Amino acid sequence: MAFEEQDPSQMLKTLVGQIVSVKSKWGPLYVGTLVSVDKYMNLQIRGCVEQTARGESGELGETLLRCNNVLYIRKATQ
Repeated sequence: MAFEEQDPSQMLKTLVGQIVSVKSKWGPLYVGTLVSVDKYMNLQIRGCVEQTARGESGELGETLLRCNNVLYIRKATQ
């Protein structure tokens, strides 16, 4: 999928309702359904599971990730 503009918020809007993987700048990977994205690109994720670099995981449920903590986001492969 190609985007004419370099505006990441447009790409994020296409991921709402889909399962995403979000890599934190601080290490953990978060996987869950993207519920919403605001104008600052803060992410609301439902059914969120945190996966640490050590292979540990834990269910977080409904989670809000602040934009300045996100390294990258992508559609999850199942």
